[in-house]
Amino acid sequence: GDMLYLPPGSGLPVRVHGAFVDDDEVHRVVSAWKARGEPEYVDDVLNGAEGEHLPGVPTLSEGGAGGGEEGDALFDEAVAFVTENRRVSISSVQRKF
Repeated sequence: GDMLYLPPGSGLPVRVHGAFVDDDEVHRVVSAWKARGEPEYVDDVLNGAEGEHLPGVPTLSEGGAGGGEEGDALFDEAVAFVTENRRVSISSVQRKF
C-alpha cells in the first residue's frame, strides 16, 4: 500500500509504495530459494564485525536501532507519553520525541 515515510534527519515525508504479497506467495518464493541450494552466509554479518561498517547497514549515528541507557530512557518517556494520552498516533510520538 501507500504510506508516508519520514527519513531520519528530514523534515519532509516521502510518499512510498509497497506491494501486497500474499503469505502463500512468500512461502513459494522461500521454497524456490531453498531448492537452489545451501545459503552462503557473510560471516561478518553473522559475527557482528565490531568496529567495521558494513555496506547497507546503518550505524547508530545514521539512525540505526540502538540501545544503552539513552535509548532506554527515551523509550520510558515514550511509554509514559502514550500511557498519559491514551490515544496517540505514530506521528504524535514522532513530533514529541
